[in-house]
Amino acid sequence: MAPSWVFPMLPRDIVDQVDYLLQNSLLPIQVDGFRKSHESHSFFDRFSVLIPCFLEPVRWEVIFSCQHPYWPPDVIFAAHDSDFQPLATNSSISSILKGWDSKDPSTLLRFLVELRNEYLQYQRKRVEELKDSRLHFEVNTLESIEDLEMGLVTDGDNARVIFSIPLHELDLSKLARQSRLLLQPPNTGVVLQVCYPVQREFTSSSAVPLIKLHAPNVLREVFKVEDVRLPAWTDSMCLAEYIPKLLELLQSQIIDACASLTLRRNFIEALVPVFGRPLEAETDFGRKVSMIASAGVFTFLIHISLPLQFPKVQPTLLLQSSQHFDSQGRPISRAYEDYPWSPRWDPSEMVSRICDFITEENASFKQYCNESLQYH
Repeated sequence: MAPSWVFPMLPRDIVDQVDYLLQNSLLPIQVDGFRKSHESHSFFDRFSVLIPCFLEPVRWEVIFSCQHPYWPPDVIFAAHDSDFQPLATNSSISSILKGWDSKDPSTLLRFLVELRNEYLQYQRKRVEELKDSRLHFEVNTLESIEDLEMGLVTDGDNARVIFSIPLHELDLSKLARQSRLLLQPPNTGVVLQVCYPVQREFTSSSAVPLIKLHAPNVLREVFKVEDVRLPAWTDSMCLAEYIPKLLELLQSQIIDACASLTLRRNFIEALVPVFGRPLEAETDFGRKVSMIASAGVFTFLIHISLPLQFPKVQPTLLLQSSQHFDSQGRPISRAYEDYPWSPRWDPSEMVSRICDFITEENASFKQYCNESLQYH
């Protein structure tokens, strides 16, 4: 069976290993930079992998032998990780290498997962060795959190400590049931990333940390963590104080997201008595619906996009002609974001007002289409 990714000339055993890695890893590992170890080689035998650690991509170079693809690979780590010696501390990694089976496509994935686990332990030790009382306090108060990750990232004279903190206490079950979300481990929820700047001499700093929320892509269909206005960080605050406030805020916004999802579905249902059954309706997340309409002989489509903040933010209407096309064969369309709207109306009133607006607008839209044809 051909692999599901586009690849250069690679030995068959390596192809199978990389394909299994990309298809079965629970972590979003990326592979790129395929190249040859030597110009005289017929095949590519080395590449880069991007491994997520504390929500940061860590690049490693994986080097196989073109002449002996059944041999285990070498791995080159970044220059600032030169003291990372996983073979000296992890017997599981040594066992995988000694028993390397190139015919078992899962071997490379298991090897990289073990390397990552050891790398996280190495990074945690680097953080703990810093002479920074503030960071020591944070580590001690956070150490009971499951799946906590931390690391020291250096860039020239600058350094920062990064914490990745899964918010396991955030209840997403109702939102997942309502939207039929399929949250797969380990990316099952929202993760807090906190970056502390560290002084060059690694002495304690009182600078405010950089705080970001991360979530799996599928969750963004119903709840965008990027839109959350984070609680302010006050002087002398620590993460043990900050996280409960953040959880309280997020839980209230999850409740709002559930309510918005219900209202979006009710809105889509209210369209049927007025416009007829939709051509297409995305009901899992209640984000899009398309209908057909006509005014005399002029036939056009109505595409409605509902924002996550619905009904506080009104939908975008896109009218699309089925009879007018530009020079590249694309149907002429026009978007509307400013029309009568109130979030306090019930769904039937919202639909009725949209119907009135489109009834008044269709002649103007037809003229717009005709003028567009003349322009093209």
